[in-house]
Amino acid sequence: MFNKELLSDVSNDNILRLLYHASIDLEDSEEINEIGCYYQNGIGIEKDEHKAFIHYLKSSEMGSSKGTFQVGYCYENGIDVKKDEAMAFTYYQKSANMGNSKGTFQVGYCFENGIGTKKDEQKAFIYYQQSAEMVSRVG
Repeated sequence: MFNKELLSDVSNDNILRLLYHASIDLEDSEEINEIGCYYQNGIGIEKDEHKAFIHYLKSSEMGSSKGTFQVGYCYENGIDVKKDEAMAFTYYQKSANMGNSKGTFQVGYCFENGIGTKKDEQKAFIYYQQSAEMVSRVG
């Protein structure tokens, strides 16, 4: 993971620049996803939803289930992209297929509420159950 302690001696003015340049060279999809979270939430840097989405997308393209989930979240909520529930559902499904429990839960939520897909309470229940099983295996 990205070492947050490295940022402790750096002024807030320089953190954004350091994170941006660091993300260009990163090969770890989870670190790139984490930087996207920093941008989305303005953690230690100025909030920038565009850069957040770019980092999530890059992380997703590199195979991160977390990054894939975040891209779905951006589409569902219109974060730097036009709100598109069908795209959100697609990315949540990809995330679920990668073994992400949050993505699996969100697919269930989408089926339950007809978000980007036709309502189907039976499928919703199956995905909710799968998500719960995934979480219970972890701890």
